[in-house]
Amino acid sequence: MIAAALTDADLASAVADERGVPLIGREREHCLLRAAGERDLAWGRLYEGHVNALQLLARLAPPDVAAAARNAALDGRLFGVWNTEANDGVVIAEESPHGFVLAGRKTFASGAGRVARALITAADAGGRKQLLLVPMDRVRTHVDKSFWN
Repeated sequence: MIAAALTDADLASAVADERGVPLIGREREHCLLRAAGERDLAWGRLYEGHVNALQLLARLAPPDVAAAARNAALDGRLFGVWNTEANDGVVIAEESPHGFVLAGRKTFASGAGRVARALITAADAGGRKQLLLVPMDRVRTHVDKSFWN
């Protein structure tokens, strides 16, 4: 529903200009974030995470990954940034030619169960933090809402 609302309001794709240049620091972006927050504060928080994820990808990801993310946003997919971890954190348990196997937990994952692409941090075998874009339709997760009121 949230992703659909973002798409209906054309907010999911409104984070880049027609050339794909992020709207960082521009008045239009500020207005969009404000409009999203005024509509519903929780909804605005999800949109803020969506914008932040796409901005980080535009700056840090290889060009093909940034372009694929931009296209996914244009198709209405919701992005999020999940950084806060439980005590076990998230680690890259295994690497293969097909991707990574992740283990551990994130907390305060805004949009869990609704976000199509989550930008997360995970520790590699050397303990160094890596930034990973997780296609949520390709992973098994469990969302524990019991502590949240």
